[in-house]
Amino acid sequence: MHGRMTIILFLTLGSAISSGHVAADEADAQKDRVREACPGVAVWERGRATASTSEVNLPTASNPALRDKLVGMAHADQTSRNIPPEKLASEGAAALDGVNKVDAVNLRNLQEIVRVSGVPTLRTIGGKGMEAFWILVQHADRDPSLQEQVLSALSSDRQGLPLSEIALLTDRIQVNRGKPQVYGTQFHRENGQFVPDAIQEPGSLAERRRRMDLMPLSDYECVLQATYSHR
Repeated sequence: MHGRMTIILFLTLGSAISSGHVAADEADAQKDRVREACPGVAVWERGRATASTSEVNLPTASNPALRDKLVGMAHADQTSRNIPPEKLASEGAAALDGVNKVDAVNLRNLQEIVRVSGVPTLRTIGGKGMEAFWILVQHADRDPSLQEQVLSALSSDRQGLPLSEIALLTDRIQVNRGKPQVYGTQFHRENGQFVPDAIQEPGSLAERRRRMDLMPLSDYECVLQATYSHR
């Protein structure tokens, strides 16, 4: 929600919606508002090649204890990011202290989980666990090597993850490494405006986005504006 921006309603597990922090009816209403503001989104949705992870039938967990731990960590992640706009405006960076503290604890736990058990799979943590894990990995920006390890494991056997989510983590790692992103999913604010982080070979970006089941960049920017402009 703060710092680099990505579209959370339609493209990624890393959202309050998928972790249960936002009620389903509120999430649906928010999606409807975005669709009204950005008509191209409905066109893109009808032509999508894959469903989101939360929409597909995923297996139950063989390690429910690990699943529940990850779900709890993701809940803490999302709760810490539920900062009222007025507090963010008045306190600035200080308002993010809670986010940073939760991220630091979650990162240590993630590092230990992966060190001891390897990268979790759908078989071990199920759909809810994988959604929670994806939220946490997206926010593990202090350890790009961990993000790369997860991306490598999940890309080789997609674990039920849509291509769009693989693209999001790919871009996040690129930006964290100080390199141009590949798919144009990462934005930042400059003088109140949303600006994409550097993109490699922008002339072929549209085709790369299409291959990864991402909406056209102009629609993505519209959704970003409709979702975050008031925050």
